[in-house]
Amino acid sequence: MAIIEKFNPNQYIQLIERTEIASLQNYILEEKEFISKCLRNGNRDLIDLGSGYGRLADLLINIGRQKVFIELNKLMYEALASKCSIDKNTRTILGDITTTDRFEFSNVENPVFLLCQNTLGVIEGQWIDVLNSVKETLKNDKREIIISFLKQAALKTEGIKIYGSLSSMLGFPNYKKTNFELGIYHANDDYQAKWWSDIEIEEIKRILSAVELDRVDGEIFTIIHLKF
Repeated sequence: MAIIEKFNPNQYIQLIERTEIASLQNYILEEKEFISKCLRNGNRDLIDLGSGYGRLADLLINIGRQKVFIELNKLMYEALASKCSIDKNTRTILGDITTTDRFEFSNVENPVFLLCQNTLGVIEGQWIDVLNSVKETLKNDKREIIISFLKQAALKTEGIKIYGSLSSMLGFPNYKKTNFELGIYHANDDYQAKWWSDIEIEEIKRILSAVELDRVDGEIFTIIHLKF
């Protein structure tokens, strides 16, 4: 079983949502504020990729029209489905976001995709497969995407501090496998995460043939809003 499949909502909430590390607290807050700003006109159809237990569900349910949440982890999905069941215009999918183009998105038009809390850096599989799948999803529509990245430059300092606080969930840092220059973090329990450079973020924009609408940069993160 992949380590990400072992995550459960209680662990995630306790260790991440309730963190005492200031840089991580700020990231979580700024991400929600940026999403609210990008979607402030409301009435947009939203597709949240890698939704976890529904960390953004309360926010997105209140500002979207049709909402679709996709999550692979079964424990997280159960909590997600329960949280989203209160809204008739919200649907949840237990599935792999590297195959988004194979899902049925009935009644969804001109969507805004969301890849938040560095989901692109921790997927099971190749991150480029996620982008290629998104490109093929509802490709005749006008689409936008919000992508949230952790910064490669912050991995060696704040990143190691954050992962130290998450060792009970992820395992302890494996410094032999971790490559700070490439922004690749490894833990002893086989957890791996990618932190991103500015050059890599520009490459992602190129892959999507996207135009940047907005962005916010913080100590450990970059979040971009694109249309493609």
